[in-house]
Amino acid sequence: MTPIDIPGEVRAICDRQSFQRGLVDFLVRICDIDTSPAQELASLRQAERRVFRILSDALEQLELPGGSIAMREISPAIRSHPAYSRPYYAPGPAEDVYRARGNLLYLLDREPAAPGRGLALNAHIDTVAPFFPPAVSGDVVSGRGAADDKGNVAVILGTLQVLAELERRRLVTLKNNITAMFVIDEETGGNGSLDLALDRLLKERYESMLVLECTGNQLHPANRGAVFIRCEGRLSGEPSQDSRVLRTETRKEETSSSVMLSGPVAQPAPRRVASEASHPRSGGETVPSLAEAFAFAILELLDEGEAIRGESDHPLFPHRPVQTCTGILGPFGAHPSAICGEVSFDLAGPELPDEVTLQDWIESGIRRYVARYGDKTQVIDPATGTRKVERHCDLERHRDDEWRVTVHGASGHLGSLPQNDAAIAKWAYIVREIVLARRHLEAAFSLELPEDDSQAGLIFEGAQGFLPTHPMEEIKARTRSAFLRGMGAYLVGEGLREDAIACDVTFDKLHNEAYACDPDSPTMRRALNTAAEIGVAQPGGPLRGWEVSCDARLFAGEYPGMPVITTGAGSLEHAHSDRERVHLPDLFQAICFTSLFLLIETGVTT
Repeated sequence: MTPIDIPGEVRAICDRQSFQRGLVDFLVRICDIDTSPAQELASLRQAERRVFRILSDALEQLELPGGSIAMREISPAIRSHPAYSRPYYAPGPAEDVYRARGNLLYLLDREPAAPGRGLALNAHIDTVAPFFPPAVSGDVVSGRGAADDKGNVAVILGTLQVLAELERRRLVTLKNNITAMFVIDEETGGNGSLDLALDRLLKERYESMLVLECTGNQLHPANRGAVFIRCEGRLSGEPSQDSRVLRTETRKEETSSSVMLSGPVAQPAPRRVASEASHPRSGGETVPSLAEAFAFAILELLDEGEAIRGESDHPLFPHRPVQTCTGILGPFGAHPSAICGEVSFDLAGPELPDEVTLQDWIESGIRRYVARYGDKTQVIDPATGTRKVERHCDLERHRDDEWRVTVHGASGHLGSLPQNDAAIAKWAYIVREIVLARRHLEAAFSLELPEDDSQAGLIFEGAQGFLPTHPMEEIKARTRSAFLRGMGAYLVGEGLREDAIACDVTFDKLHNEAYACDPDSPTMRRALNTAAEIGVAQPGGPLRGWEVSCDARLFAGEYPGMPVITTGAGSLEHAHSDRERVHLPDLFQAICFTSLFLLIETGVTT
């Protein structure tokens, strides 16, 4: 009797056009539903239910004997766990935020059999903002969630469809339990998966786990950690009216004066601005600018992140993926771990620099940024065939006493910082250069964010990545100290009291520990062999931890010794970006791998 070629059968199913069309249609339908965090809980609850209804309908069509679908409402009791993240997107206690909200489970119960073991699969349905609808072009599905992580929801569904067909054709007989988890709130800290990780009865069903994320189908037995930092600054005293930095109360129509700064950055000739006036003072005290102070603080935060990276020596992370993300500054940016792609600031006052001088200052700041992070105006984006960043800055004259500077970057996930361009970090370099030049010249002009209201305060949010080499509490302490240290340096340089600006630094949002599992466990070896068989990994190739933090760390932390592997379709470079997409060949390759690995891990008879 000819042996059955199970890998060949799995590939044939994944290559079938009807199979692919069905999954693409499913992915487009769930990506068309906005499941990003929303303060209006009723609409968020409705969106989650719509996704789960589509998913439930598809799971019911599997008709796998022993399969069942269950909704598990999230328990407010998780708030007592150290890994709990306050759901910052909505006010109120956990009982209210998670009332009638939860995770969808697909449970397949089969007879236990050695040497197989129960396996769990995990993917999340929530996304980051801003939402943009899905579209299909050739072999690409774009849209919010296509890569992170609704594409991998489709991978799990497709895997179950493959298994159902193999068993229906009596090519295999499934053994042991399969637990598929479709969870909420991964992007805001992982409370959906935390609830499931703490369920000891559910844990009896599985002894190993795949967390499906946008790893480019690479296998990772470890994740780096991450904490979100929130810095809220405000002026601590009310200056008198005549001491305020000159600003316009209303804005007039722009003039036609405009300069575009593009790379590579030119080398400027030194120039000076003649000025007899000093920076505005009242009683010998300069009025502080929150925007300027935050620029100095952000640069100190970036320096501290670089120091942490230098200390991060771990065998699974030789590439040292320790990033410092500048995600949100005032009205600019969308998420603490999403690279901000554009930020603006205004210069106003009676002694503004002329266009050529200001351009020199800006280019000096850009040169310092480029020396550290590279010039993305010289990098071609393989996804679009165009430059990653068209130009670094736009410089516009609003009127005689005001300039508007717009800084451009390229957005993306925290983990894709080396491939993208952080506009807020670039902005900070430029702002510092301008402030230092103003001090030298003692010129009278101010620098603020557009439509700035200093009395309302200013908020910066970002993220710091770290490896298992550092405990999370140390990272919190060092990033907090760095931000305040940078702000203090600005105040000293401006001749201000050290309490002229008050700043609260908190870590109430995502706070994910790093983790590392045994890279040589039997489960990991089986996964690597399976990946090599289908062509997504080479035997003996380098095994690395993932440069991102995800829900995998919750299960690894709760069950030390359990193999927890992160893998899945989609590119990290596209996650959280305005170009989010998944390549369909990668998605079907992920289904092929997951199906074969699941058969091997759980044990089959042919």
